[in-house]
Amino acid sequence: MTVFKLNENQLKEAMKLSEYAFQFQLAEDQIEERIETMKQHHQVYGINENDQLAAKLHLLPLSIYLGNNQLKMGGIAGVATYPEYRRKGFVKELLKEALFQIKDQGMSVSLLHPFSVPFYRKFGWELFSNRMKYILNKSDLIMKNHPSGTVKRLTKEDHSAVIERVYEQYAEQFNGMLVREKSWWQKSVYGEQFVAVYYDDNGNASGYFMYSVHNRKMNVTEFIALTSNARISLWNFICQHDSMIEQVEMTVFERDPLHFMLKEPRIKAELTPYFMARIVDLDAFLAQYDFQWNHIEQGVVLHIEDDLLLDNQKSVQLYAGKILNARDTDAGIHLSINTLTAVLFGYQRPRELVLAGLLSGSEACIEQLEALIPDRPPFFSDFF
Repeated sequence: MTVFKLNENQLKEAMKLSEYAFQFQLAEDQIEERIETMKQHHQVYGINENDQLAAKLHLLPLSIYLGNNQLKMGGIAGVATYPEYRRKGFVKELLKEALFQIKDQGMSVSLLHPFSVPFYRKFGWELFSNRMKYILNKSDLIMKNHPSGTVKRLTKEDHSAVIERVYEQYAEQFNGMLVREKSWWQKSVYGEQFVAVYYDDNGNASGYFMYSVHNRKMNVTEFIALTSNARISLWNFICQHDSMIEQVEMTVFERDPLHFMLKEPRIKAELTPYFMARIVDLDAFLAQYDFQWNHIEQGVVLHIEDDLLLDNQKSVQLYAGKILNARDTDAGIHLSINTLTAVLFGYQRPRELVLAGLLSGSEACIEQLEALIPDRPPFFSDFF
């Protein structure tokens, strides 16, 4: 079988496959709009069978934050196969080609939203981010003492760099948040949502949330507060809708303290593993990673297994601000590329994965690796 990159004239066939596989239907004008987006932002790879498109995959060249650093990232989306062509290894070949393209195009890491976690784990992806969903009833909407400042309700037509700066300051606190271009905000973030922005007395924005209201329910898809005044003011703005709604559903960072502000914090909360990540170019990723070199006195050796990308299957030594090739001995820490991804994104600490049987090494080596990794949590609030 041969994987090929679809040209512009073939993108409509890719859309038809998406409609069939993901069970939706677009109007003709919507199809043309989607195709235009694909032309500008997607690389679509496919496999033909009997001169017909049988399977396809979308590669999105994007970037993510790793704290203050920005890393080029290859997003995987729209993976689909017609049912008559399944179980022939088409998706495996598409994923292998995508990984080759990601590395060849200078992207060191890949992200995707899995239809099946076990399936993508076989190819080196691992969970790296959760989402918390709070379900609040009308009785939970009790306002706090109102701080100074104002909240303004805006739409995507009012979008400005002010909102982008708030997002960027927030995103730099995490591993994995998407670097959003203006076109991404307009095409992939807003939809038909409103945005409520908090401004302090000096007119500086320090928080916002994105939401919609339908059938007496408010759905908050993003809640960002850089200050306590912003958090309380935005909460009070939600409470001001108490005559319009019976329920609020909020998707937030899993350790967001919002529920702790409630008079009765024992609300319904659902924590769900969300996105997966994969280190694709190990050398490039490690070179860009902000290890806490000043926290260790000795180095640590990592023995990394990657059955799919053999360039990543190696032993490396982390020592004194350098990443060196190391001898393949039993000494050091043994782990897969999946586990290394989870560790470096901060999704799990090394000690936790020792207990899970996914990482092994001496106590001294585990201590060194723990010290090297910044205490910075992962989060991802977008979708593709």
